[in-house]
Amino acid sequence: GVKFEERYREMTRQMVIQIELEKLVRVQKKLDGSALKGMAEVGNILLGRTSEQNHELSAAEAEKINVRAQEIFIEVDLDGSGEIELEELDDALKKLGAGVDRDVLEVMMCVIDSDGSSSVNVQEFCHFLEKSVTGEIVQMAKDYISSKGKG
Repeated sequence: GVKFEERYREMTRQMVIQIELEKLVRVQKKLDGSALKGMAEVGNILLGRTSEQNHELSAAEAEKINVRAQEIFIEVDLDGSGEIELEELDDALKKLGAGVDRDVLEVMMCVIDSDGSSSVNVQEFCHFLEKSVTGEIVQMAKDYISSKGKG
């Protein structure tokens, strides 16, 4: 009885880990493809010009992004909690014209949720949009997947 239960729990745990790793591999492939191509458009919407990936933001650009990010954050934070969950993050990205697949969105949430709360506050959201405009968010997501794949 007891040994069987222990072995069964261990097998179940290994299956969950395997499923999660397979999901991360799928997301990695999407990141290598065009999963976040919509995020490049965020710069166009936020800054009113063609986004130049992989460049430093000027102070004026960062301020413009932060102002708009705060406006969008308030719009999607329907319960006024000061935190947005996965569905609200999806709504925010759609308002910016960037639809993202659910599995990619889940990884993005993990990447930008710096305090581990399973939700995103306005500062984390602003930082996320800045990194999206500069193109750094893709590498951050790949680094996150790489760290999880080793765990």
